[in-house]
Amino acid sequence: RGTLITPDADQQVCVNSIQGAYVVVAGPGSGKSSTLVHRYLEMISKHRIPSSDILNLTFTSEAAKNMVEKVGLVGAEKVFRTFHSWALELITKEKQHLPFKVGEFVLPSYGQDFQLLKDLMKMYPAITSFRSLKEKLAEWKASNVSPEQAIEETYNSKKNEFFYAAAYRDYEKKCREQGWLDFSS
Repeated sequence: RGTLITPDADQQVCVNSIQGAYVVVAGPGSGKSSTLVHRYLEMISKHRIPSSDILNLTFTSEAAKNMVEKVGLVGAEKVFRTFHSWALELITKEKQHLPFKVGEFVLPSYGQDFQLLKDLMKMYPAITSFRSLKEKLAEWKASNVSPEQAIEETYNSKKNEFFYAAAYRDYEKKCREQGWLDFSS
């Protein structure tokens, strides 16, 4: 079980902020995890809030695992989650309400994703690197650039970027046809 630090004055403000949604932003090693664990323990013990009504989201599985270990209680893994794990569970449970088809398995397996990218490289021989294709798709997704925007922006490019944009369009189309979502970014 991980060790908890005693909250300082600023961290105690977070621990005492029980009602509503909050975001904790601080640098590495500043005590975010311990603060959130203290807040959680305060919510379930002093305020008698059921664990099922509490959700702590983080970006990394390592941070979520760390907080679960610090809490040391059964069921804490349903409270301390990554954004991706929570979103995947939500989408899986509510897929009938989405405005697009989602397959039985919401995410492609690594082999399916790999094969799709390899197939795209065959369709667009100007793309010679699997890694560069994967990185370019992730870059556009992270920047919230749609395939249509990517095509428009690269149409007159002297580089091979237009082919990457066309592959991005086809990648998204194939993912939708298969009912896959792609959280990579």
